[in-house]
Amino acid sequence: MKVLETERLILRPFRLEDRAEIHRLVYADPHVAPDWTGRTWALDEITESFARKLAQRPNGLDFQAIILKATGDLMGLIGFQLHEEGEIEQYMTFEHEASRRAYDPAFFEVEITYAMGYAFWHKGYATEAGRALIEHGFRELNIGRIINSVAEENVHSVNLMKRLGLRIERSLKPKPFPWPWKNSDGVIGILDNLHWQRT
Repeated sequence: MKVLETERLILRPFRLEDRAEIHRLVYADPHVAPDWTGRTWALDEITESFARKLAQRPNGLDFQAIILKATGDLMGLIGFQLHEEGEIEQYMTFEHEASRRAYDPAFFEVEITYAMGYAFWHKGYATEAGRALIEHGFRELNIGRIINSVAEENVHSVNLMKRLGLRIERSLKPKPFPWPWKNSDGVIGILDNLHWQRT
């Protein structure tokens, strides 16, 4: 995916030398890791997942490093994940139309995923990065629908989805969320390309 720029941020592909810093910011921090992966991880445990984040896919669905322009600091990550029909239908069903799955073969549909280092929370960076990625996804990648699924207690992510314009619904088939929300109900954020173009 091409490098994206906003007023304060650069979204660029990950580099091998980013591994230790993204581990410190996201995977090792007890404020961030439980929401992201369910627990904290040692540096050597993220080797495989970080290799996937380095991979640049032809469809443009890559994880991007979020960089603060003013300092060049790595702040977190953001990206799209493509789901297959069998995988996503297990836990995502629209509340407003219970018979309809979130996955629809007529749409190129992705889940937006993000994690930001704790020191960068509450400054609007995730919203800024999310808006840039959503615009790129709809305008350049021809994505039909962007979704996100989080535990309802994850208030920061639910509020971020609202700021990004996603419609919030209760998940009728909540996926098993990691600790600390193992028995949580889930919510789904949904944003269709056609709705986005009208707003």
